Amino acid sequence: MEDKKGVDIISLIQSDHSNFLEKDDYLNKLLFDFLNKDLSWGKEDVKEFLALFINIILRHFEDEADLVKLLEKKMDVTDNKIIMINAFIQEHETIKKRIGQINIALNDYKPQVREVKENLKKNAHEILELVTKHAQKEDVSLFPLARELLTKSDLEQLQNTVETRKNMRK
Repeated sequence: MEDKKGVDIISLIQSDHSNFLEKDDYLNKLLFDFLNKDLSWGKEDVKEFLALFINIILRHFEDEADLVKLLEKKMDVTDNKIIMINAFIQEHETIKKRIGQINIALNDYKPQVREVKENLKKNAHEILELVTKHAQKEDVSLFPLARELLTKSDLEQLQNTVETRKNMRK
């Protein structure tokens, strides 16, 4: 199903990956360059900046969770593809756990304390790496599978769910 702009919902969800990679580059250049220098952002500045980035990831995971639910309905539990889908769900949980670690590091953030600053950078770099690898695997496996298995009706349902959630955020 295509939306008003002529792009199908799977492509819209998948495009979050390329958008993330652009933001990842921006985040690395901006935030980490500042953290690496002795220019200190205040705790709230860093929190707000990372919250924007984290919210993008979590919202994307919501959309993918709806996609996965539809795919699961199409498969037999013994299907090897279900194992792959479960691995993606597990990766989402791992990334969410790491986001929790970043939030803890943010609570302890004191720009003048090198160890705290290094802990925040380490956690942020690790989550960026996890998300990047995860997105690449989904691009190769999850989205092609969705295009193969989901019907026009499934895609319409997915699009309605995603749009409803997006409208509720406004």
